[in-house]
Amino acid sequence: MNHPGFFDFEEHLASLSKVDDPLEVLSHTVDFEIFRRTSGQSPEIF
Repeated sequence: MNHPGFFDFEEHLASLSKVDDPLEVLSHTVDFEIFRRTSGQSPEIF
């Protein structure tokens, strides 16, 4: 059984960055912090 090593995740992210990872491009375009809840806030129920 082949288990991922300690640095495999960072190497994987680096290889995605080399080929223009669409999520990385999107994160530079959209400010996702506006969707983050602060502690103590409960989710709104629609």
